[in-house]
Amino acid sequence: MRVVLAVFMVLLTATCGWSESGDYRTIEVGPGRNIKWSPDGKYLSFTNRDGLMVYVVDSGTVRQICAAEDVLNMNKYNYDWAGPDTILFAQKEVHRDGTGVWRTMSIKRISVDGGLEELHSEVSAKQTSRADMGAKGTSLATKLVRLSNGKVGLFREQIVETGQLRQLLDRDDIDTTAFFVVSNYNGWQTHHWGMEKDRDIWLVRFDGRPYKRVTNNKTYRMPLLSPDGKYILCQVGGMTILDLDGEVISHVDNADAESWLPDSRRLVFTRTVYAHDDIVAGDLYVIDITGENEVQITDTPDKTELDPVVSPDMTKIAYFVYGADAKGIEIIDVKEVLE
Repeated sequence: MRVVLAVFMVLLTATCGWSESGDYRTIEVGPGRNIKWSPDGKYLSFTNRDGLMVYVVDSGTVRQICAAEDVLNMNKYNYDWAGPDTILFAQKEVHRDGTGVWRTMSIKRISVDGGLEELHSEVSAKQTSRADMGAKGTSLATKLVRLSNGKVGLFREQIVETGQLRQLLDRDDIDTTAFFVVSNYNGWQTHHWGMEKDRDIWLVRFDGRPYKRVTNNKTYRMPLLSPDGKYILCQVGGMTILDLDGEVISHVDNADAESWLPDSRRLVFTRTVYAHDDIVAGDLYVIDITGENEVQITDTPDKTELDPVVSPDMTKIAYFVYGADAKGIEIIDVKEVLE
């Protein structure tokens, strides 16, 4: 079923300007989380209580492109840019009444001009017992995945057996060589997380079937494929970089909230300071995948920069800042550092 909802929103607009902060120019974008750059770097998307927002780089303005009620439960794992002005969102909601639990799943395509299109929608059967809720295939589990060819794919648990991956923007042109990366393949596939013992990293083909087991009997978390599809970033007591054969290229202690630079040769991360199991400070660093040439970007003892993402042209880093007097999204100009 294909339903088109015509929406145009510029309900909230604000202008942001550069200011000097330490050694860098900085923009305070405002409240928000779940930040992502568009593929061409013209927009920075994020969410806040008003909905889905974009910061427009050329004009320095922030505007709302989707209302909060249309993007409930949006986070950085279930939405992504699928084109220079298009966002995909896999929305799952849980509903309960006195007789059981059921789920709804919808796939939405959102444009930066405020257009909202529902590409797919379905409702699960009502689950009336604990056994039903734990059964394979009862949930509408849909995952947006970033493939090795740079495209966004939509993987659905119910169609694992048929070997189908729907690339929503290229339905008739599926790249059969594309793959993505997961940890705990069996648990990821069946959603029996507590029951499965396989915590290794797998490469999964475009059709959802296992392509290659990268590690054996090792526990790695949160794997992230490099933009060129040649390396894997993961967490295990710090930040670890693997090649596609599972060989460790480097390991960096005390590295959190890390992400790839677009060149696939460097990473940005936060080095945090803890006190009583709480983060009290943290600065941004950039480092080569070899673990060498570490560069400290920020030096802010009164606040913490988290979830950094680098613009496609590698001139800016956006991040969420947390501190006693600051909380929200900032962008820092790092052109001279990353050149």
